[in-house]
Amino acid sequence: MAATGPDGGRGAEGIHTQPLLTPGKSYEVSFACAGSGAAEATVQSKAATEVKKVECGGAPVHLRVHDAPSRVTIDVTAVGKASGMAAYRIAEFTP
Repeated sequence: MAATGPDGGRGAEGIHTQPLLTPGKSYEVSFACAGSGAAEATVQSKAATEVKKVECGGAPVHLRVHDAPSRVTIDVTAVGKASGMAAYRIAEFTP
């Protein structure tokens, strides 16, 4: 599964990144997948880890990060034999 983030980068192994955030702010991380199958999106922030399945060709999936640290870990990996393109976007969120 190829991947793209806000910088437009691509890679055959999914998305694995640790973007810089403004500590204490809230963010919404959105994921989308195009192709066949599904991907698994994970956002790890401080002691919390959230995981959601993203169906390729389906609706985007959103995860919220409250009281963000300076970095979060974002991983998106293919589920089974999924193939296609995955992307994410981070936007500041006001609860």
